[in-house]
Amino acid sequence: MRFRPGAAAVALWVTWAGAARAQRVPGTVACRGQRITAIDITSEAPSVAGVRRVPVVSEIARTVHTTTQPQVIRRFLLLKVGDWCAERARQESERILRAQPFLADARILVRPDSGGGVTLDVHTIDEVALVFSSTLRNRGPLLTGVRLGDGNTGGEGIYLMSSWWKEAALRDGYAFNLTDYQFLGRPIQATVLAARNPLGGAYYLGVQRPFLTDFQRAAWRVQQGESDDYVRFVDQAGVVHADRLGRTYADIGGLARIGAPGRLALVGLSVSHEATRLGAAPILVTGQGVAPDPGPVLDGRYDSRSSSRVNLLLGYRNLRFVRATGFDALRNTQDLPVGVQIGGLIGKSAPFLGSRGHDMLVGGDVYAGAGWRRAAIRFQTTGEMRRSLATNAWDGLLVSGRLAEYNKIGMRQTVITSLEWGGGWRVRVPFRVTLAGTDGGIRGMPEGREQGARRSILRLEDRIDLGSHLGQTADFGLAVFADAGRMWAGDVPFGTTTPVRYSVGVSLLAAFPAASARMWRLDIAVPNVPGRGPQLALRLSHSDESLTFWREPRDIAMARERSVPASLFNWP
Repeated sequence: MRFRPGAAAVALWVTWAGAARAQRVPGTVACRGQRITAIDITSEAPSVAGVRRVPVVSEIARTVHTTTQPQVIRRFLLLKVGDWCAERARQESERILRAQPFLADARILVRPDSGGGVTLDVHTIDEVALVFSSTLRNRGPLLTGVRLGDGNTGGEGIYLMSSWWKEAALRDGYAFNLTDYQFLGRPIQATVLAARNPLGGAYYLGVQRPFLTDFQRAAWRVQQGESDDYVRFVDQAGVVHADRLGRTYADIGGLARIGAPGRLALVGLSVSHEATRLGAAPILVTGQGVAPDPGPVLDGRYDSRSSSRVNLLLGYRNLRFVRATGFDALRNTQDLPVGVQIGGLIGKSAPFLGSRGHDMLVGGDVYAGAGWRRAAIRFQTTGEMRRSLATNAWDGLLVSGRLAEYNKIGMRQTVITSLEWGGGWRVRVPFRVTLAGTDGGIRGMPEGREQGARRSILRLEDRIDLGSHLGQTADFGLAVFADAGRMWAGDVPFGTTTPVRYSVGVSLLAAFPAASARMWRLDIAVPNVPGRGPQLALRLSHSDESLTFWREPRDIAMARERSVPASLFNWP
């Protein structure tokens, strides 16, 4: 969107309340409708921000890290040379830049020039581009997995990752993932993924124009993929049973904005197809490999299905953003959504598209938040369910979500209390959840013999910011935490209803560069594992929690319809 003389957006956003409260930096002015005569872009490598006073170290940092190219930054800006300077567009441009996973921070200042116009001074700091992790254990083989990649290849905003992992008695796993956040030189995301798993595999091709800002008129998505997963169930004797879940899926759709930025609706349509293929027979996964499963529990329990649908997409959004520091990271300043956002899908099978199913699918996502600089309450839940039009019966109900409260005590302490939930009822594909702490469960809890249909986890974390060190290039912190949760058997094979399980522990935290949104965590937990005494569990992880308030755990996400855009093309 370009801001030209006479545009209604100018009158609306130049007078926006934020202009009067804009923070001042010496030599800058407020954005109040002046003509933009130039845009200067400065991007810094992550290390350079803290060690630029040390020439040798600074030069090494520039050599090993390619900073984001100026044209990549420029394409995300809502304002161009020749536009009128609108405050809300300036703020939205800052927010869009900070939302990119390869940027740690961004700021846009307005400086007057001699002709009565202004220059936009755009300054960004990159995230560390190197993507690396490994999985080790205390018995042979020592190394069981490696992930290596570049989060900003050539400074072009391209994420490139490859990984290898090993599982006893099965073949090695390999995966390759490429995401271009500016495909064809535009803010269009293109993703290619291919994986060969120890059991099964997957590929995915997708191109989308995500809904990045309220100023957009439209968003769209095209995707196609196939996956071959094996859902594992453990019986009381510790035997691992597995049922195949194969999927082929595709969809194409678009959305249009109705209403002014800040309070708007989205309306759109999509056409989708999904086919579910179940294995000919369940298998057993043993230390020697795989073998046929002679048991009757999984045999014939799930059916292969195919459905093509026409879907109505609807959304409502009434949000503003509050800048808050140290909520989901140590010192990073994030844009906290305050208000309400609702997205939904209503889909009906279409025989003219070759659908063999006769059903209706309903899916939705709700977000609500209230926030200030020192406290916030946030809520998000997502769900879907299917109705057979032949029998009028509902099935395939999947729900997950999170409710969290953030409180800052003083300048360096943050207390986070959260409740997470997820589960399914009458799920039509192989499905189960666990309390294992690797994805959505209790931190430190290992995989065991317990699985169910639903779980709920209460988390408490008290985090202390220990300040910046290593020449002001990194932030460090310390946290203590406690998790407690339980699980309900439901209708899952070998399902178990558990008492309350819990874990307590400490976390060593680090962010590099300083004020980065990405945070490294070394969690040292002591879980109460059934049948065992206290044992230490260590887990090293690396993530950016500021981009997405709720990331649905994989054990629930893999059971969902692949073509349902519950988040309405990833609008923020």
